[in-house]
Amino acid sequence: MPELPEVETIVKALSPLAGKAVSSVRVFHEEVLKIPSHLFCRELAGKKLTSLERKGKYILFRFGTEWTMVMHLGMTGQAIVEPAERPDKHTHVRIDFGDSSFYYRDIRKFGFLDLRRFDPEGLREYFNHIGCDPFQVRKENFISLFKKSRARIKPLLLSQKLVSGLGNIYVDETLFRAGISPSARAFRLSRNSLSRYFDVMRGVLREAIKKGGSSIDDYVRPDGSCGSFQECHQVYGKAGQPCPRCGTSIKKIKMGGRGTSFCPRCQK
Repeated sequence: MPELPEVETIVKALSPLAGKAVSSVRVFHEEVLKIPSHLFCRELAGKKLTSLERKGKYILFRFGTEWTMVMHLGMTGQAIVEPAERPDKHTHVRIDFGDSSFYYRDIRKFGFLDLRRFDPEGLREYFNHIGCDPFQVRKENFISLFKKSRARIKPLLLSQKLVSGLGNIYVDETLFRAGISPSARAFRLSRNSLSRYFDVMRGVLREAIKKGGSSIDDYVRPDGSCGSFQECHQVYGKAGQPCPRCGTSIKKIKMGGRGTSFCPRCQK
């Protein structure tokens, strides 16, 4: 957490900052930065934010053709705008854009902010460990990627190596809705099953984005409000409850160190 729908929601909410210049930068806890704080503050000061975009679970703040600030929210990171004062001790960075303020808050400090010189080739190398975006990959390419892997489908989806942005919530939800067992070997799934999963994946992600993501534990939108897709979850967090399709008790197991919820009857 946050996953693709939450990160996309944050990008859209922060988009009004585009076109504004950085008026001041304050770093309260340097450990969330990938570069020294004095360089971070110096290089951002006065720079105009030209655009924001999502790359998997990362958010890229583009400052013209000079710098790109990369943000990853880790497990508990939050992007907050407009409070009058620094929210609390877990707020680590404040960036002012004139009359607007952006805060990076993170209780567990697993997320980070980084600053990279604008270099398309360098940024490609920076992200070469993550796979294609669910909304940019063609279906046939998606199927071919997964047919080549002998890994179990859920850990493969979580790895970010073939497709980026999915985490525990949306992998459980999409596999259930596609009727695929989380322990199925990717190469053994039929092309029809993978095609169905591709369509379900996109549909679930679009629905979650419309609802502002899933507010579980720490995730909130930049204005502090909650998303509502958690109200649509069918298996995630539902262990022991009846399957909404067949009534069988939802089962929860550990897979790759992650809690995995599924219907043992509906998912083969």
